[in-house]
Amino acid sequence: MPLDPAVRAMVARLPAVDWGPGLDPRALRERRRGMRRPASGPDVHGTEDRDVPGADGAPDVRVRCYRPVPEPGLPLVIFFHGGGFVLGDLDTQDALARRIALDSRAVVVSVDYRLAPEHPFPAAPADAMTVYRWALRHAGDLGADPARIAVCGESSGGNLAAVVCQSARDEGLPLPVFQLLWYPSTDFSETPSRRENADAPLLTLAALRWLDGHYLPPELRDQPPPTAAPLRAPSLAGLPAAHVVVAQYDPLRDEGVAYARRLAADGVPTRLEVCATMPHGFLSLIEDVPSCRSAADPSFGALRRALHPDPARSAS
Repeated sequence: MPLDPAVRAMVARLPAVDWGPGLDPRALRERRRGMRRPASGPDVHGTEDRDVPGADGAPDVRVRCYRPVPEPGLPLVIFFHGGGFVLGDLDTQDALARRIALDSRAVVVSVDYRLAPEHPFPAAPADAMTVYRWALRHAGDLGADPARIAVCGESSGGNLAAVVCQSARDEGLPLPVFQLLWYPSTDFSETPSRRENADAPLLTLAALRWLDGHYLPPELRDQPPPTAAPLRAPSLAGLPAAHVVVAQYDPLRDEGVAYARRLAADGVPTRLEVCATMPHGFLSLIEDVPSCRSAADPSFGALRRALHPDPARSAS
């Protein structure tokens, strides 16, 4: 199926970026910050920024907590934004975090993890685990249920959500009840979809290589560890149930598919959803493009059902 025409029209209005070696990550962040529109996301009951104490001398991790309704005892969702480990922050994905909170009827903790190249791997997964451990201890302080914590993320954030599940399992911590991975980065090797979608909208192969080059130290690029490339974990057995969303027009499509198939092969209840007319990053357009919202609805529904299971179904 062809790329969604509304997405094509929206992307055509975006300024081009030269992903060559002269591109400065800091300048690109500033440029994107200047392009931000006023808050366009849906209203929630309340938001609060907090600082999570860093582990082992690391700096604190800023998080933004979203409460959809005043009701106590809601589930909790930890959300990791995308941006190739180089771009993105609490503000760029504020609208999406609000949407997750409302659609899943859960408190959302959005994580402002450290970015490369100032903070290359392993800073981001270290921050992700710092926030997960904090959430296990402090969910009650947020008015949330510590027994119903899910993780989700898009692109590099999907990578971090997957790594958190693996690390929690390996450390013997309580596991998330669910993982929702939107077009996740799970490896750094060349795949057919990287070549097929080299000039795809929103994420080209040139952009992907530029981002990867800033995140991974040179000595790890040929053999990244599972905490960088979760697809390379020896086993995925014992991980939480998963919903993996991939986009047809995405260089990362094949590694998302491979991760979903590995999860299922290792006995993890997994649903793989292929959005046939969508590009990488389509969740960023859900407040502007109705077809993107429609494409996101099944995954939002899966998260909501995982956090609010039907008692009658559970008893049957």
